[in-house]
Amino acid sequence: IRLTKKDLSGTVNGASGGDVSLTNGTKISLPANGIVKASDNSSYTGTVNVFAAYIDPTAADISSRVPGSFMAIDKNGKRVFLSSYGMMAVELESSTGEKLQVKPGNTATLTSPIPSSIQATAPATIALWYIDEKTGLWMEEGTATKQGSSYMGTVKHFSFWNCGIGVPAVTLSATLKTSAGQPLV
Repeated sequence: IRLTKKDLSGTVNGASGGDVSLTNGTKISLPANGIVKASDNSSYTGTVNVFAAYIDPTAADISSRVPGSFMAIDKNGKRVFLSSYGMMAVELESSTGEKLQVKPGNTATLTSPIPSSIQATAPATIALWYIDEKTGLWMEEGTATKQGSSYMGTVKHFSFWNCGIGVPAVTLSATLKTSAGQPLV
């Protein structure tokens, strides 16, 4: 398991909204008057600290970087395995460290770069998935569209987000036996 460093990527005014960009092209766009305190959903118009990290799905150590695994539940309730085209972690906090979220009824826009080695296979539209922190499974919620060499989509809350394709999961059962035909424990 590898931890993702929590770096302050930028700040935005909660009343006016705005953008925070990472050096690789990842971008988080927050709406004007669209942020609330996570504790009670009350409006928040002060400084919004945006902590964000891009997770490259083509990295050699991706299996230790991805939260949970690549197992997911699609919008139809089916278990699938994700083929990822880009992930990011996003957290919002007030200047005093209070957790913030997108105001109900509002959305934020995420822009996620597509690694160059998989751009040729990147579909025009892709599902968006967030990690359910209780189950460790990715849950499908929304779509993103390809804009040049990035995906752009809207989200209703912040967490880890993944631009990915759900492929059917395979269930395999086997009984291993000794050369004498006895099942192994």
